[in-house]
Amino acid sequence: DNKMPIDLVIANAGISSTLQPNWQPEKEEHINQVFAINLQGTMNTVTPLIPRMIERKKGQIAMMSSIAGLR
Repeated sequence: DNKMPIDLVIANAGISSTLQPNWQPEKEEHINQVFAINLQGTMNTVTPLIPRMIERKKGQIAMMSSIAGLR
């Protein structure tokens, strides 16, 4: 609905796993859950807005990652 158009969306979904000094590789299911929230959550926010912004020829999308990725 373009009655109240979105000019800017900031997508910042994120959780992290617990990384201890004696960290061991996590279960695949836990890794998949982290990816589902961080990546798919962000994409689920942004993707529906893209066609509307293209149609209006206006809008900005900002996607943020976590500094935790440096670990």
